[in-house]
Order: sequence, then C-alpha cells, then structure tokens
Amino acid sequence: MEQAIHSRVKPIQLKGEHHSNIFCLAFNSGNTKVFSGGNDEQVILHDVESETLDVFAHEDAVYGLSVSPVNDNIFASSSDDGRVLIWDIRESPHGEPFCLANYPSAFHSVMFNPVEPRLLATANSKEGVGLWDIRKPQSSLLRYGGNLSLQSAMSVRFNSNGTQLLALRRRLPPVLYDIHSRLPVFQFDNQGYFNSCTMKSCCFAGDRDQ
Repeated sequence: MEQAIHSRVKPIQLKGEHHSNIFCLAFNSGNTKVFSGGNDEQVILHDVESETLDVFAHEDAVYGLSVSPVNDNIFASSSDDGRVLIWDIRESPHGEPFCLANYPSAFHSVMFNPVEPRLLATANSKEGVGLWDIRKPQSSLLRYGGNLSLQSAMSVRFNSNGTQLLALRRRLPPVLYDIHSRLPVFQFDNQGYFNSCTMKSCCFAGDRDQ
C-alpha cells in the first residue's frame, strides 16, 4: 500500500473502454489481467502485459465478477438479466458460457469460494443470498436468511477461509453467515447506517478478517 501511494511509476492506460458505467472489476491471481463489467452489457478482459483485450457480450448490465481462485482462465459474471454465467477465456468470447443460475430477478454479486472453488455465493435482488455448486446448476444449495430468505441483496463476500459470508441487504443491516447455516451469526445494526436505494458493496478486512 505504501509503495502504491508514494510510487512515481506512471499508471498504465488500458486499451479497452466501456460505453457506460463500470460496475465491477476483478484481477487474476498474477495481477496481469483486469476484468471489467458494466452497464454496456459486456465484460472486457484487459491483458496488462500484451495490451490486448477480449470482449464477452452479455444480454444486460453486468454487476458482479469473480475469477476462479485455482484457474485464472475461469471467471463468473452476474447480470441484470437474472443469470450467473461461468466463462472460460480459452474459448471463443462468442461461445455459449455455462449457466449456473437463471432467475427472473437480477443477480447483483457473485464470488467463488477461495478454498472450495466449486462453490459460489450470489446476491440476488429478490431471492437474497444463495450458495451454489457448479456440479448442480440451476438449483441453489442453500438460501440464507432463515424464515426471511426472500430479501433483496446487493453484495456478498466470502472470508479468506471460505467459512463465512458477509452480505448487504436493502433496507436491512449488513449480516454475517456461516456458510453451512441459513441463520445469521450476527447482524451489524447501527442507527447511523441505512441502505435504501444506492448499490453498495462489502468485504472482509484485517489480517484475520475481523
């Protein structure tokens, strides 16, 4: 962080350009590729070293991106069209991706589990927070929230061990889950926090995700 703040190295200007708002970014494990998605219904893969790019067209705005923790060629996207798609950048960008989920409502966030990469977490605008297994597409393993699982969710993140989920919900406080239980571990309620209409994101922080 210190080097990034005080470095005199000039930033690299990427060749690709979106035509509207950019909603999400992701890096591969070597920080040599940048994935960007946005309101122009596409994901652009920027290769920082070769200065080339690939474009992966979607049918609606792209809200979330996540690169596989074990394979830099695989990434997931979540979209306003209600789909979560798994892409392989070694295949043609015009090919048909693997569809993990397909709902009538928008998926605002997706993330691979950093330890069990076959598992992914999603945040959906109507169906709330879900856990998925790529071996069982079109049906979630678990929907979080207990008796109130139908909650509008906009962001979800795994901790570094892949054992807990942090999620943001509309008009409700941020919430922490153990991945194997639909009931909350803790809700971070505070009178100074209110989440109504704008899109927000969350993440764990600290050396122990505390």
